[in-house]
Amino acid sequence: MQEGMRIEDAMRMLQDQMRDIDKKQDASLADIDKHTKSLRHLRARGGEVISLDMTHRVAVQRVRDLETDLAAVNSQRASMRLVEAEQEVVTLKKTFQKEIWPELTTPEQDKALYKALQLQREQLAQHHDEGCAVMPLMEAHVVNTACSDPGAVLMPHLILPMLQREIEGKAAAAKDPLLATQQLDVAMISAQ
Repeated sequence: MQEGMRIEDAMRMLQDQMRDIDKKQDASLADIDKHTKSLRHLRARGGEVISLDMTHRVAVQRVRDLETDLAAVNSQRASMRLVEAEQEVVTLKKTFQKEIWPELTTPEQDKALYKALQLQREQLAQHHDEGCAVMPLMEAHVVNTACSDPGAVLMPHLILPMLQREIEGKAAAAKDPLLATQQLDVAMISAQ
């Protein structure tokens, strides 16, 4: 008898489990139907999206083609304007050299001016070379001083004024030859 009751209980449990499985199966089928409808709807929309995408790509290509054509036309116009401007500059240079420059100076003044400019250029190159040689030494000096005096007591009171005096001395030396060439130019122009 107990065995019969156990069997009946087991049968009831199996029936309950079967009902739960049937409910889950029905719910799963309903979800599958719902998702199938959504998938069909998305596929229909996907076709529309693909069509719109193709239309967009064609339109973008047309715009790029038009931009290329416009750039080609503009570059032709710009190159024509550039050639015209270059011709105008050449014409102005020739006119200046033939008509205006001879009235401003004489050939002797031209030669003197050329020599003075060459002299100035050489002096400036020399000063530049001297400055390039001095700067690494000054930098090394400043770095060495800064490293040996972490408290920076010496820097504002001793080193900076010394460097300022050296720079001012070099600037004065650089100014003197420039002033001499400028005075030479003024003397040559006033002598003529």
